[in-house]
Amino acid sequence: MSSMNSVNFLSFALFCITLVKQTYSQIHMCEQEAGTFNATILHVTGCTKGVCNIRMGAWAQAHFRVTPKVASQSLITEGFASWHFVNFKLPLLNSDGCIGFKESCPWPANQTRESLQFFYIPYFWFEISPTVRFIITNEKKEVIICFEGTINLIK
Repeated sequence: MSSMNSVNFLSFALFCITLVKQTYSQIHMCEQEAGTFNATILHVTGCTKGVCNIRMGAWAQAHFRVTPKVASQSLITEGFASWHFVNFKLPLLNSDGCIGFKESCPWPANQTRESLQFFYIPYFWFEISPTVRFIITNEKKEVIICFEGTINLIK
């Protein structure tokens, strides 16, 4: 009887954690302690009122405004997703930020730019809610912009 109560408690706890995670999933800025940028996320496809529901097998876009505090000769774009113990790079993301943003490099410091970044969301056999992290650094590995959040991948 005691082991059954433990199983029920663990099942309930996992259900509550999943519910809270999906209810309060939102995209937020990360790596701000580096002090190398000011940024605002203006819009992410499928995100409204703090919840992000993005269709699998489709392209999504992030619209943001960034003011880098450091100059950059080149930009390196990386995107990662993690789900439980599985981590993978976002597919079809151009690592050359100068080409991906369709803007000229170098990027001078203290000049505000608005940009769109497109992401391909792969198709999975089942719906998942991974944590996605998008980061742009310069040639010195200084952070130009970083945002992350939990998104709900839906069919």
